[in-house]
Amino acid sequence: MLSRSTARWLLRAVLATLLVCFTCTATAQTPPAPAPAAAIPTAQELAEAKKHFEIGLKLYKEGAFQEALAEFETSYRLGHRPSGLKSIAQCQRELKRFAEAYTAYRRLLDVHGAQLSPAEAATVKRTLEELAILIGSLEIKVDEPDAAVELDGTPLGPSPLAGPLRVGLGSHTVRVTKPGFEPFEKEVSFSSEQSVELKVALKHEETTGHLAVREPSGHEVHVFVDGEDKGPAPWEGELAPGDHEVLVKGDKFASEPRAVTIVRKERLDVALDATTLLGHLRVTTLPASAAIAVDGKSVGTGVWEADLAPGSHSVEVSLAGYSSAVRDLTLLRGQLMVQEIPLTAAVGEAAGPDYAGLYMRINLFGVLSPTQTQIFSQDTPKQTHFGGGSTLHIGYSLDIFAIEFVGVFMVDHYDVPEPDAAMAAMCSGCTGGVTGIDGFLGLGGRVTSHGSTVRFTLGVAPGAAIHALQVRDGFNVSAATAPPCGGAGEPACNVSSAINNGALNGGYVAPGLAFDAGMLVGATPGGKFFLGVQGWVDFPSTLFFGPDASGIPSSVLNQPGNTLLVVQGPQFYFGPTLGLQFGH
Repeated sequence: MLSRSTARWLLRAVLATLLVCFTCTATAQTPPAPAPAAAIPTAQELAEAKKHFEIGLKLYKEGAFQEALAEFETSYRLGHRPSGLKSIAQCQRELKRFAEAYTAYRRLLDVHGAQLSPAEAATVKRTLEELAILIGSLEIKVDEPDAAVELDGTPLGPSPLAGPLRVGLGSHTVRVTKPGFEPFEKEVSFSSEQSVELKVALKHEETTGHLAVREPSGHEVHVFVDGEDKGPAPWEGELAPGDHEVLVKGDKFASEPRAVTIVRKERLDVALDATTLLGHLRVTTLPASAAIAVDGKSVGTGVWEADLAPGSHSVEVSLAGYSSAVRDLTLLRGQLMVQEIPLTAAVGEAAGPDYAGLYMRINLFGVLSPTQTQIFSQDTPKQTHFGGGSTLHIGYSLDIFAIEFVGVFMVDHYDVPEPDAAMAAMCSGCTGGVTGIDGFLGLGGRVTSHGSTVRFTLGVAPGAAIHALQVRDGFNVSAATAPPCGGAGEPACNVSSAINNGALNGGYVAPGLAFDAGMLVGATPGGKFFLGVQGWVDFPSTLFFGPDASGIPSSVLNQPGNTLLVVQGPQFYFGPTLGLQFGH
């Protein structure tokens, strides 16, 4: 059986616990005492709570406030009685912990207000007003979540905090820490009823040191740290603390490795002097067309020089028809070595020309086209083209056979006389013409004979012909430029107001075939003269210009639609050519 006093204690505790379950217990500050539990205390817990409360009362009367506080906190944790929380607040006040006392009184009013009499509640409120003068308010805002916040060494929990904290007057130390960030610590001072908002911006933790490397002489070198190429000097960057090996190195210059020690958050400047690493080799050959290979790699013909790493090297010089020459050399660091290597003709065979390789030829030519055109009617005379231009050949000779690109530029013209005697009498000197600016692009093949001085060649290249044409019929002329009709001072005949002084412009692109044949005179490889013939033929559609508006009688201008017949059938151009060829 429970005693009467214990039964009353149990009843009051149950009612207090039920009230706690339905009352909001959240506050803006961290309480010094444990928060009440939501579970109903057991009889054993209530008995223990009473025991600790009575011990706390005895200690309080003796002035042992710190020891009494511990007993009252244990009693309140077990029984959740408002008397326990009130005793906690009184101990904190006696210990001059005014902020903790304010928090306890505030919780007493918020959590157990319904259990207090009006007089008790008024006393608590008056006490809070008195304590408010003796404390300040601190709100800590941290820009990173889950950071550990401490006040005067006491953990307040992870950020963000619930709200402002009540703190005593004077100086307090705020410390905020989080893994990966630099610790934050600041001292904050408070006067009566002062409110302070402390914003904490955590900085990422610096885990590296800074290294800057330069090469004082300005040589083109790269910076290597622990064998890793960091890029051209000067260079600077972050490194992990500890020992590292640094050097600068390029194709021609390098420094000795240097050991450095990087300290966290510190900068280290290093200057490394690079000195030459290489020797210099120059090779010349006789004949000048001989091929040079160094250490088994082809490097050029005739004359070659370069910087090489010190040590042993092999130089081989070769040319068709000659015995190869090999020299083994030892090159020292900083040494300049010159080697002239002549070749001798192979026994039993004479050295001959090297026919394989690139070549280029530039030609000038004139053309006379047998193609004739009747620009007016079927009864008017046909006209013959004449002109000239230049040709570019670029190719690669395999030996007898070659593959080449052909480009041709040409200007050609033929006159257009008066279509009949009557019109010629009407407009003396009114002569027209057709002028073409022409081109040809093709890719084809070539056959060239062997020979030490004279070689015969034939080339054919299919491609595309491009023609831009301007046609004047001889009558579309302006009054200012037309010759007099019938004598001096007489008005012009058949004067036209056509644009461009009576000229009709046009053109076409057609498939074609370019060809040439002739002989080359000169050394191979080397410069050679070319003398021969060349031509091209293209295959356009029939081309009319017009309609003509000059007033030419229809009996003369009877092409379809009152037009001028400019192109009809295959166009053939042929003539002599002279040029220079270089290479093989």
